[in-house]
Amino acid sequence: MLLILFLILVAHEIAKQNQEQDHEQEQEKNGNLKLQSQNHRSRPFPPSGDAWCLNNAVYYNYFEDARIKYVQDPKKNFALKELLERNSFFIMVHNDCDYLDSAYLDDELNVYTRIEFIKNSSFGFKHIVEKAKSKKIIACGMGVVVHIDRITKKSLPIPQEFYDAVQKFERQVEIRKST
Repeated sequence: MLLILFLILVAHEIAKQNQEQDHEQEQEKNGNLKLQSQNHRSRPFPPSGDAWCLNNAVYYNYFEDARIKYVQDPKKNFALKELLERNSFFIMVHNDCDYLDSAYLDDELNVYTRIEFIKNSSFGFKHIVEKAKSKKIIACGMGVVVHIDRITKKSLPIPQEFYDAVQKFERQVEIRKST
């Protein structure tokens, strides 16, 4: 029984090391993510052992905050009239998060985000959360947003001005437009 427990612990440690290596490589690959939201103070809930651990749902609030701040930058330099004056809106259709480590009471966190791809009627964000002091990545996430007609509730093509604005702001965005 002790041997089985020992083997499980060893396997867990190896998996954790592999995951950390994968995320170090991911961080290098994603070096162009823009810092959108910084110095979040961890709001712990509920208690976990001796320390208060950040609730997993809070990361989605951090992602949303970063997405909003991200979109404000291109909006400063581009009118985006087609998007802002049309009878349309954007809706989040997919969100996910990989939790790599915990944040604890009073940890300061930085959230990096970028638009990774743009398709005909949707685009995807990529997010990284790191501890401000150690620069250790503790969570990675992504989300997909769709451009929707307010009346029909059906997807709409994203206007060219949006592609242009994002490409000037985010040089590595992948355009996946089908014709």
